[in-house]
Amino acid sequence: MPLGTIDTEQQAPEALGLFEKFTIYTEFYKHIEDQPIGLFALVPKTTPSGNRPLLARIHGGAFTEGKSDGFIRPWILELALKHDAIIVTPDYRLRPEHEHADSLADIQDFWNWIATDFSALPYANDVDVTNLAVVGESADGTFTAQTALLGMTSNLRVIILQYPALDFATMLNWLETDPPWNVPESVFDDYMAKVVPGQVVTRANYGSKIPIWQSMFSHRRFVDLEKNPLFDPMKSLEVAGPLPPVFLFHGTEDTAVRVQDSVAWAEKLKRLRPDVPLNLLIREGEHSFDEGDKLDVPWLKESIGFVERFWPVQ
Repeated sequence: MPLGTIDTEQQAPEALGLFEKFTIYTEFYKHIEDQPIGLFALVPKTTPSGNRPLLARIHGGAFTEGKSDGFIRPWILELALKHDAIIVTPDYRLRPEHEHADSLADIQDFWNWIATDFSALPYANDVDVTNLAVVGESADGTFTAQTALLGMTSNLRVIILQYPALDFATMLNWLETDPPWNVPESVFDDYMAKVVPGQVVTRANYGSKIPIWQSMFSHRRFVDLEKNPLFDPMKSLEVAGPLPPVFLFHGTEDTAVRVQDSVAWAEKLKRLRPDVPLNLLIREGEHSFDEGDKLDVPWLKESIGFVERFWPVQ
């Protein structure tokens, strides 16, 4: 359980002072041959009155970049501090060096590790892994949704989806026929020609692969939905088991992930699963509009109240 150091360069300024209120650890939750895949655990320095709840955060980055300790939203840090919750945030294998199936396999193995190994760690022996909320932004709002839709863990009290990609088929059709950028397929091919076989890639600075993912998405090199229809959260919703309450928010000016796809997914959720509590918040803003927001911003107050109806369980 080595102490960890957060990447302070890839954070909103509003988050920096909040990290001082946590003791930060790093762990490995799996290995691919001899190459580890890790996570960060952020433990509030307060002494809890009982068992700590768990708040898992899955990072974004267009499925191709990002890191577990990068750009953790200030409001997420404050939510954990408010409830003495431990934050766990994993790395996972990234596209395009790896397949989307590899990323999903890592998320599943992360949940397996949480269920079997996490609470044995000295700093986590007071955590209640069944008192669990999960939050994920952008691409990894998708993984947060899939955690519930594919039944990766049964302990979910609520999930929080930040401007996620929830309709792959519609998204890929849009990006192929009317992409907001003009990047040739050769950019993707040239990058892949330089990939080192067998090298495990789980961390990349935000912004370091922009032309790569633009080429990947606009030339249908992301996923094959005919072979893997359940990679699409719009399809996996049709076969999902019991689902937790959902807080989904998206900005109307989002140029990276279309807000109408989130609305369509939410409408399908209400139609197929009217029993699942849903708080859908559509507001003005670009992609990642909450990057520097804290819990006291007006748009978050009511919706965090929705979250706290279900998590943490007292």
